[in-house]
Amino acid sequence: MKKQVKVLALAGIMVLGLAGIDSAQAQKKPKKGTTSPATPAAAAAAAPKKEGIKPYSEVITSKAKTTNGLFKTHKVDDKWYFEIPDSIINREMLVVTRLAKAPVGIKVGNQQYGGEELNEQVWKWERRGKQVYIRVPSYATKADSTSDMYESVQNSNLAQILASFEIKAYNKDTTGIVIDVTDFYNGDIMAIGATDQIRKAYKVITYDATRSYIDTIKTFPINIEVKTAKTYRAAESPTDNSNGAVTFEFNTSMLLLPKIPVKARIMD
Repeated sequence: MKKQVKVLALAGIMVLGLAGIDSAQAQKKPKKGTTSPATPAAAAAAAPKKEGIKPYSEVITSKAKTTNGLFKTHKVDDKWYFEIPDSIINREMLVVTRLAKAPVGIKVGNQQYGGEELNEQVWKWERRGKQVYIRVPSYATKADSTSDMYESVQNSNLAQILASFEIKAYNKDTTGIVIDVTDFYNGDIMAIGATDQIRKAYKVITYDATRSYIDTIKTFPINIEVKTAKTYRAAESPTDNSNGAVTFEFNTSMLLLPKIPVKARIMD
């Protein structure tokens, strides 16, 4: 009898021990819908890699349609690229955006017909490291570069940054850089699109990239002409409110200005 009790006691202890092990293992198992913490190596592998500067031939492929001019322009499938020579960096360019085509019935004065000017700026293409920026200098206040006030005026007249671009490649002889301008010209940039007056007049809600596109980019010896079609979702329309949108075509001209500025006209 005593032997049977001992055997039963030992069996009970073994069962309890096994149950404890199973319970501990169950606690270690992650719950459904959760994941175990990633190791640093796994986290690094999962992180997306930044796209660096590629060889020229990988960006401007054999499919490219290239035109020579102020900048070389390249069209590769649905992408547009500028190849900007180093000699043009920091040069001033006059940029004028006009209505190329407009819908009938536009009710904004001086912004109704094809050919009317919407915006005028001076741009400078500035390179910093692996980025290129468009700066928009202001000439509201000026001072002679030999004047004691010159530095103070410059410090109070910071050129604004309109856009930034990653350098995609260096050109073949490394005297210039290649940038992708597709999203810039096909994006909602007021400087090259609908003005604030137009947006307010038609209660524009947002820009519709799916109904917008770059029509042409043409380059010439001292200028580049870009034609775009841009559609804006709007509460009102000049033709039919059921469209829920208004579409314009724009032309943006970029003209290289002289390296030595022309003397300003003081008076006639």
